[in-house]
Order: sequence, then C-alpha cells, then structure tokens
Amino acid sequence: MKIAVISDLHLCSDRSCREFTFDEPFVLGLFDRLEARHDHIFVVGDLYNLEHSRQPFDWAGELEATWRRYPRLTARLHGGAGYFLVHGNHDRAIAELLGVPEHLRLELGGSVITVTHGHKLDGWLKQLPWVAPTGAWVEAWLRRAHLGKVADSIVDVGRLAARVGTPSGGVVYRGEFHGERSIRLARELLLRERSDVVMMGHTHLATAAFFPEGGIYLNGGGCAFGELSYVSCDLASAEAVIHRYEGGQWTHERTVAKQAAGWSQIVSEGKHLSLRESR
Repeated sequence: MKIAVISDLHLCSDRSCREFTFDEPFVLGLFDRLEARHDHIFVVGDLYNLEHSRQPFDWAGELEATWRRYPRLTARLHGGAGYFLVHGNHDRAIAELLGVPEHLRLELGGSVITVTHGHKLDGWLKQLPWVAPTGAWVEAWLRRAHLGKVADSIVDVGRLAARVGTPSGGVVYRGEFHGERSIRLARELLLRERSDVVMMGHTHLATAAFFPEGGIYLNGGGCAFGELSYVSCDLASAEAVIHRYEGGQWTHERTVAKQAAGWSQIVSEGKHLSLRESR
C-alpha cells in the first residue's frame, strides 16, 4: 500500500497573509498526481490559518472566505476519495465546524497508523487557548497595514513563547532541535499506541525515520512560505521518498529501512539526508 503525507498549507482568505503562496491550479495538479500514485493521502493539520480572520475569533467567517478564494482546492481536501485529515493548532476550529479530528488511529492494509499534527511540541505558554490566536490575529492585521517588519517581531515573540515550558531548553522553530524532538515523540507515540506508522506535521521539516522496533515516522514538511514538500511511502517495502519543490523543480530523496547490523535508523530530515549509526 502506498500513502502520501502532506501538511501545513496554511490557507488564508487574504493575499496580504503570506503563508500560502502557490496558485490553486498548481496545487490541484499536485493532488492529481498524488491520487494517481497513492492509495491514500493524509493531510496532517494546519490546512488553514483561521486565526487570520478579519474579525477577532471569527473562525467560521474566515473558513468561508478561504473557501471562496480556493473553491476547488478546499473541495478536494474535504471531498476527495481516500483522503484522511486531522486539524492543527492554526485551524482547531474545523473540529467543531467540520468534524475534523485532532487525532486518528486506524488500520489500513494491515498497518496500524496514528496521525496527529504535533503541536504538542510547543511549550505550554503557546498552547494556552488565547495566546497564539491573539498573536496571529494581530500579525495578520499588521501585514494588511503594510507593517511587515512589525509583524515579523510578533512572529519572533511567538517563537519565544514556543520555548516556554518546553523540555531540553526550548524549540528552534523549523530547526534541528524541533525535528529531532519530533522524532523522539513520534517513537514514544508509536510504542504507546502500538502503531506501525506515526504521522505528524507542524515542524515544516519533511522527515522519514525508521525505528529499530520496525516502526516508521513520516512528516510531510510544509506547503507554506514558498516551500512545498510531501512524503510518499510504500508500506510493503518500507521505502519512503521525500519530494520537495524548490526553484521551479522537484527534488527527491529516497530513504529505505536498513536492517543490517550496526544501523539503528535512517533519517531524512529537512534538506539533509543523514545516516545515524548505532554505537
């Protein structure tokens, strides 16, 4: 069985909010290819930036406006055959509005699969229900007012908030620490839920990790801030490929579970392919 993992589109109704920068036809073409080559497609959270609503906490209004801006893409995400969705920290409201869960555990093709966005990586301060939404709403309005540098300072404050209450000294957003910590948490989740595959997003780091116990961790990376990636995996052959769109062309990194003695795991993370030898 072949699966594709993609996440963190951060769709928004307003062009001044810079997260999702791709044309709708281009991304629809990508999903056409994913559907043709995979049995199932997992969209692992932060489909939307609902916190960028024009009115404070108007999640339903922002969702409706985003659907008007991307009618075919959103229809595909929510109505495509073989799609599985979870929500993330920037689109929590689709749990209530659309019934999209935060956590999935299911069996497909003989494999038990656990899916969650992964925003529990953040420190406790950023997870307070009013902190991150308020900051994101202020940031969006600053960008609408063409105050990009001030908005960037709000983002920096958010990254500091992500560190508060986080073990091991904090999170480096979209950096090595965040990626390595996500691998550790994925392994814990895999063992706790007795799963064969764990999928997450949130870090914007495309990752495929094969654990000594035989489990697999997949993170699709992100489709925002001018970056686009996804991970495909053949569960039967334990082979994963990270696909990344950069500079107008696609690159591909192939990762295969290696069972030979001395190797504990093979990780393809971010823009680097690293082989980690056990000692």
